[in-house]
Amino acid sequence: LVLAHVMKCQSAECRVMECTATKELVTQHTRQCRAGDSCSYPRCTLSKKLMRHHRECQDQLCPICLPLRRQLAAAKMGALSSAAG
Repeated sequence: LVLAHVMKCQSAECRVMECTATKELVTQHTRQCRAGDSCSYPRCTLSKKLMRHHRECQDQLCPICLPLRRQLAAAKMGALSSAAG
């Protein structure tokens, strides 16, 4: 769920645990990394596998994706209700 948070977080002073470290991983390393599964950067390989899995997964009840899908749906509903209100 930290990956989902990081992909949308704009705060330079976010207090969500692991946000800053994960944001650095995602924004400054993972997107540019071409080492594949042999990358030795901490959490790079796992993060890329999780992002790829989520992007390609079609199973609506997938135990890996379900928590993220629920969080994204709740965020979308929150955005829709604040736009309507």
